[in-house]
Amino acid sequence: MPSPVCMSISFTAYHLVLGREVYTPTDLVIPLSSHEAQFVTEYYHIKKQIIVSVDETARKCLSGCHAHMKRDHHVRFCRNTCWKDDLLYVLNMSGKKGKAKKLLPQWIGPGVVEK
Repeated sequence: MPSPVCMSISFTAYHLVLGREVYTPTDLVIPLSSHEAQFVTEYYHIKKQIIVSVDETARKCLSGCHAHMKRDHHVRFCRNTCWKDDLLYVLNMSGKKGKAKKLLPQWIGPGVVEK
């Protein structure tokens, strides 16, 4: 059963939301008229162009953000340099068997940079 037509705008709610009418099982069995088929084809091409343009815009914006994030990462990376004979603390990622990891010291050191 098709959705009712609103008298003030002469369209169904389904047509306003999706840009076409509801396909019922009989519409799928009986082929569309040439005018309706042309409308569906034009609607498809217009929607495809819109999606492609939105995708290109999103990719352009994201590539700019990616370059910005990459630059910030490299700036922070180069900022933390250590030289020979500097003292460092090393994060303890290993644990001893039979002991709770959270009770062991988190940092080991100080250690001396050799190379």
